[in-house]
Amino acid sequence: MFTLNCDRAYLFAHPERELNDDEQTRYDAALAERARGVPAQYITGHQEFWGMDLIVTPAVLIPRPETEHVIEAVLDRVGRTPTARHPDSHSRYRHGTGCIALALAKELPQAENLRHRHLRRRA
Repeated sequence: MFTLNCDRAYLFAHPERELNDDEQTRYDAALAERARGVPAQYITGHQEFWGMDLIVTPAVLIPRPETEHVIEAVLDRVGRTPTARHPDSHSRYRHGTGCIALALAKELPQAENLRHRHLRRRA
């Protein structure tokens, strides 16, 4: 689909569509890369994680599906809402490629605001 710049639904709706020369060249190049063992995510430049489409390159690790269990564990631990007593309790999990931090920010949008208020009180 990245080769054609369309989604899967379009392909199913238009089975008669043939590749033009440029699309065929991109498709052949992608197949050659995959045959060399290059991960599909690096070829397409995308990886889904926690409902988000993340851009990935060989400069970053590909988020693994089982890493989503970390997000679930953190959300269970903080009860989906950080408490005023421990507003930044999930911050120690913010490492790596950023996918964990992005997912937690998506699920806990109020966490950053609580953390800033907590840090201002300390100062």
